[in-house]
Amino acid sequence: MTVKLDSRLSIGVPEIDAEHRYLIALVNNLIETYHSNKLETNLAKVFVHLMNYAEKHFKNEEALMSAAGYPLLEKHKQQHELLEDKTSELAEMFLSGEQSLSLGTLKFLKGWVVDHILLEDKKIATFLAKKNEPYDWDYTPAFSKANSAYFKECTFCDKKWKSFDELAKDKNKTALNYMTDKSNHFYNLILFNCSCGTTLAIQLIEFINRSGVPFNLEERNNLGDKPNYCLNTGKSATCLSKCACKYTANIMKLLK
Repeated sequence: MTVKLDSRLSIGVPEIDAEHRYLIALVNNLIETYHSNKLETNLAKVFVHLMNYAEKHFKNEEALMSAAGYPLLEKHKQQHELLEDKTSELAEMFLSGEQSLSLGTLKFLKGWVVDHILLEDKKIATFLAKKNEPYDWDYTPAFSKANSAYFKECTFCDKKWKSFDELAKDKNKTALNYMTDKSNHFYNLILFNCSCGTTLAIQLIEFINRSGVPFNLEERNNLGDKPNYCLNTGKSATCLSKCACKYTANIMKLLK
């Protein structure tokens, strides 16, 4: 029942695509938590975290549309507001105990993620593909807290890791997996669970800039000759000409 990540869910803006991948990870985390028969209070917390993240993501989408002069901005904002109202209403009912999380709610969230990206966000992609004028927009990653004093801060329980080394040695976190950006590996996402159970994401560029782990971008001449650490799986998939597969695999190894 989880959402499968595929190329149809990409709109061609790497920052937004990275956030969409994390949004999908959070929806899948909620679905998996539900099916693992966790306590209702845990489900409610995961749901609220998903809702808070979505609101920040919507603001980034709206900043992009505004900067690019997207003609359907107001209509798209209204759809965001309707989704926020619906999820807020559901969150209040779950937290108050008035209603339990149901399969119907999970199906609603899954459909919302897929349908909104495929139908509405794809319209943004079509507009940007035809636009010849450059644009600048104010972007703050929705899966981050803007605090340079820490390597990472949990966006739900506020747990803090001062450095990459502290995060790597934390036995209470659980390394999960990675989500690859198939056009630019700097936007690969590394996923892990905080001790509070929240799924967190860090872009690969953050590890490159702040982890202290030496980075080399591999330049591949033979794109069909995939090394054993290649992240672009599948018979027809090929490595990028500038590849960070080895570095991503190394980060995952250090976090486990």
